[in-house]
Amino acid sequence: MAAPRKGGTTINFTSYPPAGSGVTVKFPAYIDSISDSYNGSWDEHKDMGRADPKFMYNQYSRNISVAFKTAALRPGEHDKWIKAINSLTDMTKPQYKSGVGYNGVLCRMVLDPLYNVIGFLESVSVDIDNETPWIDLKPLYLSINVQFRAIEDVKPDYNKRGGLLNGGFDVGEI
Repeated sequence: MAAPRKGGTTINFTSYPPAGSGVTVKFPAYIDSISDSYNGSWDEHKDMGRADPKFMYNQYSRNISVAFKTAALRPGEHDKWIKAINSLTDMTKPQYKSGVGYNGVLCRMVLDPLYNVIGFLESVSVDIDNETPWIDLKPLYLSINVQFRAIEDVKPDYNKRGGLLNGGFDVGEI
């Protein structure tokens, strides 16, 4: 996989059935920051006859935050671009099914070479700063911050590889 170009890369979000419709939203992305948080949760229990607590592993989670700018630079591109941004924000909403209730939308986030991961969008923030130029009553670029909760393709396990760069490195020395 090639490294992202200095001027930008592409970030994709594809919704998954049954709740999603298989729609792919694709943006030219100029990355501002990426945060990838791996979280182990432990429960504390009192143990009879000991002053110190006993700890039991409870659960694992992974949260990815990507802040990027995206721009509509060509004439006539704005309407398609705004529709794509709206499709991305729609992935945070539930989908209702008659008589069944509602479900959230799972999606795959691809940002080569760093990520190709399934999960769901916890939040999408769209910001327009005061310096943004406008064309035809639409902003030229937007700042987007995505909070993504990863659901690993495989069971998380200390003895298995995974994580950043799609698990492309061996466990061991630096």
